[in-house]
Amino acid sequence: METRLSRYILLLILLVVIGLLVHEEKNSGSRLTPSQKVVEQFLANRYKIGLFCREREWEFCEQWADYSRSRFLSVNAALPHDSREANLTKPNQVLQGHSSYNSTDIGTDSQVLPINNELHGSPENRSVVCNKPIPKDFKQDKDKQLIYSWTDENGQVHFTDDARQSDQHDLTLTTYQDAEYSFELTVKSTGSRLPLAYKDKITAAIKKVSEIYEMYLPPSGVAPVSVDLTLATTKSSYQSLQSKYAPGLGPSQGFYVAKYNMAAVWHRSDEQAYQTSVHESVHVINAALFGPTPRWFNEGLAEYFEGIRMSGYAAKIPPREWKRVFSGKSVSLDTLFSAKQDNWSGSQQTLLYSQSHSLIHFLMSTPKGKITMKSLLNHLVETRCAPSDYASVLNAYPGGLTRLQTDWISWMNSERYRIQSF
Repeated sequence: METRLSRYILLLILLVVIGLLVHEEKNSGSRLTPSQKVVEQFLANRYKIGLFCREREWEFCEQWADYSRSRFLSVNAALPHDSREANLTKPNQVLQGHSSYNSTDIGTDSQVLPINNELHGSPENRSVVCNKPIPKDFKQDKDKQLIYSWTDENGQVHFTDDARQSDQHDLTLTTYQDAEYSFELTVKSTGSRLPLAYKDKITAAIKKVSEIYEMYLPPSGVAPVSVDLTLATTKSSYQSLQSKYAPGLGPSQGFYVAKYNMAAVWHRSDEQAYQTSVHESVHVINAALFGPTPRWFNEGLAEYFEGIRMSGYAAKIPPREWKRVFSGKSVSLDTLFSAKQDNWSGSQQTLLYSQSHSLIHFLMSTPKGKITMKSLLNHLVETRCAPSDYASVLNAYPGGLTRLQTDWISWMNSERYRIQSF
């Protein structure tokens, strides 16, 4: 064991030295000091070795993949859960957007948005979610609760939802009361018990996410949402859950199964489990509310909400350093919307996750973006489990898709992203 450990310590040192030399050669324009560069390379290579160890299930070094992979560059939070290290270069370079859109066509009825139709989630999950009956109280414009009024002998007006009182009073139909959005959350653990305060922290965050959703959803016609979250405190207990509910899944630290309204998370550290719990719960919420959705939408919302931080009943959602994250990268809506499953699981994975996150944050935090996001969620509720016309909704952004991309990239270039408070 000591021999193997010494070999990997030597390998880590060699990687730092080699990486530093390559870094100096390719990135001479960096504003990091030599000592900062050494730290950056050490952290980045420690993370890579951690991934290598995790794939081989070497417990003595696999936890390195959970440690910070950067101290001076904004790369840690921008990476998806299972993505590889991003190569960020030229930190001061202005973002460049490219698009195949013809500005003369944007905004016309014939404009076609290149949104890939591959939906996120397995066919089995999609079938179960979409075939699951919605309770009558939640069907659009049907079975709304009736409100009646009647006036007593003193002229006092009373209200009731009980039609049986017509035997005693002369009831008058007053109005309809829309069915309310329904959300239920269960948090439990397996392997060993979690501290009550920690479970309360995760519960508060996920419930706040649900409240934020409700701000953007229509007042009626919304399917009820139930999230069953299980935190596995040991590797064996997590593997047991994975073998039972997601046997085809490879190495992971969290997954969701829409069929059972469940999310499972391996509790490796408090911060990792917190973020992953919120992330996977958002996938369950999306599946219940909208049915299958495109990958950029589903992952974008999950990445956006996983950063939520609670203070009492108030919440803050911080942005990433988008300008630095995308430095030297090509950012565009058509590339994001047309990406296929192979792109999401291949070399473009990190970039696609980050672009999805950034676009959702832009839409959720800017005046025109909020209107577009509300329209999009309303449309998805109305077309739940049916073909959705994302093109027309996004193209309704003032100025069309060309302006949406221009505003999005300008928002990142000018670093106008701010912490959102709810």
